[in-house]
Amino acid sequence: MIQMRQYEGSVEDRYWECVNKEIDLSVQQEILRSSKNFMPSDFFSDNPDFRELVLAPYAKLKKAYTYIEKNVDNMWAECFVQNSKKKWDRKPLYAVLYDSYNKISQNTDGGVKMNVFLVQNTGLTVCPYCNRDYINSRSEELAGAQLDHFYPRSKYPVFSVCLYNLIPSCWNCNRIKQDKMQKFASPFDEEVDWENSVRFTYIPLDVERKKIVIDSIQPVRNNIKTMQIETAYQIHEMEVNELLDKVQMYQETQLEEFNKVLGEVGLTEQDMKTMVFGPEITEENMRKKPLGKMLRDLERELGIY
Repeated sequence: MIQMRQYEGSVEDRYWECVNKEIDLSVQQEILRSSKNFMPSDFFSDNPDFRELVLAPYAKLKKAYTYIEKNVDNMWAECFVQNSKKKWDRKPLYAVLYDSYNKISQNTDGGVKMNVFLVQNTGLTVCPYCNRDYINSRSEELAGAQLDHFYPRSKYPVFSVCLYNLIPSCWNCNRIKQDKMQKFASPFDEEVDWENSVRFTYIPLDVERKKIVIDSIQPVRNNIKTMQIETAYQIHEMEVNELLDKVQMYQETQLEEFNKVLGEVGLTEQDMKTMVFGPEITEENMRKKPLGKMLRDLERELGIY
């Protein structure tokens, strides 16, 4: 529910250098040749290199995924083979690509593991799927996040090492999502109106108990439902009650009292709200504040900000 921005060019360059080191040029060239048999004709330039695939922006990956889904037999024939037990295995070329991801994510050539490096450069400290759990690392070698393959590499091995197919996420969101094939919304998707596609509200059950409700529209609704995010939020009624208690305390009469006591200081109403409720939660600091989206929506519903 938190939108991710495209990485800086220096981050893309370092990621590409890592991929280029781990995957032999001959394998890169063969994947380019093979993938042209099932990718959109305009995905690659006239003289493509592997970097075009690895650093393809999310919008391009999304278009390719839509095309592949309409011609899925072409991809399946190119990437998979049926074994003696009538099960499907990745063909050797795509098995190499699939396995390369693990080497790339653990690469420490720059002094920091690649999976840690990517999270450090997202501008996020909380999971973009749930906005609850921290994903910051605890050291340069210990990741605090898992990298979710938005289009599962088990089913779409061609996207195994695509940078914008990797979503830093908390363990729970990644574990629940896994390789499920609902039409999820990627945090990199700029076509999604992230501010208005998800709205938090609450239903009073009694004086203390509140049911937290997440109103959402597709495709974000699939994220919320499948990852059971609304259920996860039910433990946060304490935060809702604390906000409601502050609203009860913040009356016009109190504002007048503040003005009498602090009038000479020249505090504005905005200053006083900040004293009571804390700074207004903006779209920017939602990226680093757990529960930021819920609190931001409730602040607006209650007329605080």
